[in-house]
Amino acid sequence: MPSETTACAGTWKTGAIASRDLGSLVAGKLVDREYRGHDNDGMTLGVCRADGRDIGADMVRAGLAWSRTPQTHEYVLEEGMAMARVMGVHAHACRLPPQLINRSPVTPQ
Repeated sequence: MPSETTACAGTWKTGAIASRDLGSLVAGKLVDREYRGHDNDGMTLGVCRADGRDIGADMVRAGLAWSRTPQTHEYVLEEGMAMARVMGVHAHACRLPPQLINRSPVTPQ
């Protein structure tokens, strides 16, 4: 998900918009996380759901987060839909966060 410092074209405040939309996805809902292990850099992997709905998929589909390829192939279709519709980060020339660039592939534990 974009941070407050994610660079985008113009004055689009990607971090604030993504945070607001994330808040609306979880407001008043039961949120749970399914642990999926760690990646090769030690980052915890998991899927978060709000009332059973995959929050990450919703954020990526809206163009408010990126898929984590090559770490995982989850959300690639959702990101492709957001790119094709020129939504969110794809509409505003936002820079991919450094933690998603040149990361080693995941070996789930």
